[in-house]
Amino acid sequence: MTYASEELKNDKEVVLAAVSVDGNALSSASEGLKGDKEVVLAAIKERGDALRYASEELKNNKDVVLIAVSVNGTALSFTSDELKDDEDVVLIAVRNQGMALKYASDRFKSNKEFVFEMVKKDGDALKYASDEIRNDREVVLAAVANSREAFDETSEEFRGDKEIALVAVKNNAYTLIEASDELRNDKEVVLVAVNQVGSLLEFASKNLRNDKEVVLAAIKNEEWALEYASKKLQKDSDIKSAIS
Repeated sequence: MTYASEELKNDKEVVLAAVSVDGNALSSASEGLKGDKEVVLAAIKERGDALRYASEELKNNKDVVLIAVSVNGTALSFTSDELKDDEDVVLIAVRNQGMALKYASDRFKSNKEFVFEMVKKDGDALKYASDEIRNDREVVLAAVANSREAFDETSEEFRGDKEIALVAVKNNAYTLIEASDELRNDKEVVLVAVNQVGSLLEFASKNLRNDKEVVLAAIKNEEWALEYASKKLQKDSDIKSAIS
């Protein structure tokens, strides 16, 4: 559509065919067709974020926006402040994509009940909640249980919380790297991590890198993790037998 003639860009049949294959083709449509509901609906059903190319009137049409955010939650960013504060619209957007919370009005970001329900489905939404909600232990626990990134968004206090760390490490072993020094010296937490990714032994405390059970668990997963064990255990006969 980019190189089509102005006549074709204003031909509804041609544009409908184009946006049905690639929603972004709406960007090349005539201004009149960007305001045509049938054309815009065809585009956003193919890709929700094509809403950005619709007329201002259709960007603020709740029926149109509901379809867009059901396809791509972040299409919420292209609508009006009024619809960013509409519960029906925001609910569908954030359910579709946790990061859509970034574009919702502040009242949703600071609503614990709303954020709690959303992070249970997509923990990535935690990143865009208010500071108060991001420091709510119940919400954080729910978020780290299903998001590989949510632990990175928690406070220093929660990075030292064993229950939260265990949930996070079970979901994503690499969160051990972001855990507090105290938790990287916690045998239970470290075992959960190295049983998934042996090389994470590198981030365990010096004490646990000299713990035979921890090192055996790590090298069972990845033999080359032995390089992170203490010099003493690198020479241990049981350890050597485990990798021979």
